[in-house]
This record gives sequence, structure tokens and C-alpha cells, in this order.
Amino acid sequence: MKLNPLMTLSFTAALLLPSIAHAARTAPASTAAISGTAGVVQLTQTLDARKLSKGATIQTRLMNTVHLPDGTKLPSGTLLTATVENDSLQDGNVRLALRFTSAQLKHGATVPLAARIVDVSAGTVDDSEPNEVTVPETLDNMNASEDIQDVVSGVNLHSQDSSANSGVFLSKTKANVKLPAGTQLELAIRTGAGATAAGE
Repeated sequence: MKLNPLMTLSFTAALLLPSIAHAARTAPASTAAISGTAGVVQLTQTLDARKLSKGATIQTRLMNTVHLPDGTKLPSGTLLTATVENDSLQDGNVRLALRFTSAQLKHGATVPLAARIVDVSAGTVDDSEPNEVTVPETLDNMNASEDIQDVVSGVNLHSQDSSANSGVFLSKTKANVKLPAGTQLELAIRTGAGATAAGE
């Protein structure tokens, strides 16, 4: 049977509608706030969720030079501080929530900041100065949230733009969450001096 052009067009549209609908559901609602200056930090200590309580501070070391939109420069080697935050347990699984709050410059000044963890990779610790790593200057139009499986064995990462927390590490089982020293976290540093984190 030969289809006329109108029938062919209707059939093609019917095939495309599910994929168009899926794209609409997964697209970020707004890209205005979904951006940030890219930075990579390295854990200087092993993080053990069962040994860390709310308010504990974690120091990480910046692996690349970062230029914030307000003109502040964070040189490679700058220490970025994160605090351990509360995050509700789900199905008994262990969680470790981190919130990056400030950078400590070498001359003693403290720069408030807010950041979101957008990726995690294994690294190694040494006693020398950190190597320069190549990262993009900005992370524009990225996803509003990240759900990354097995960032370390048995541990997933969840982070979202609207949360005050930079990211939540969640055990896939009831086991502990451990991030070894040397683990590298890629950050979208959203704000510089005078920053306040977004509300939850």
C-alpha cells in the first residue's frame, strides 16, 4: 500500500513524540544558575563517614588556579575547607554530606565560597606541590543535578544545584562510606567573596 505524504508525516511525528517528551523532562529547568568556575581539589586525608560528625571540617588542596568572577584568584595549592553536614539516612544506608564554605589563601585571608561536586576521580597523594591540572575555566549549562554511580567502590554521589550541600556520598549497601586520601573532586565554584550557599 502506498502512503500519501500526510500519512507519512503523521507516522513520523508519532515515532518522534516519545523522544521529544523525554528530552523535555530531562532538560534543566533553568540554565541561568547552572554554571560555575571549575576547580579540582584533592583530599588530604581519608574521609570515614562513621568517624565524622556534623560540623567536622575537611581540608582539601586545590589542584589548579581558579579565577572567580569577582576577580579573586585562588592559586594552585590553596586550601578549600568543607564541613560535614547532616543528611537523612535512607533504608539504613550510610551517607556523608559535604559543604564547601571557604578558601584559605597563603597570606592568611579567607575567601567565602559555595561549590557543588560534579565529578570524582581517584588520585594519589605525594608531599610535593600539586601538579597543574587542565580543567575548563567555566562549567556552563551543566545538569542541575548529578547522580554518579561507584565514584569509589560501593559509593554513589548525589549533588544538585538547589541544595546547600556541595554533594552527598551514599553507600549502596549498609556499609560505610570511605573516600581515600588523594581522591580528587571536581567542583563548580558558584560564588566568590560574600558568598552564601543556596538554601535547601
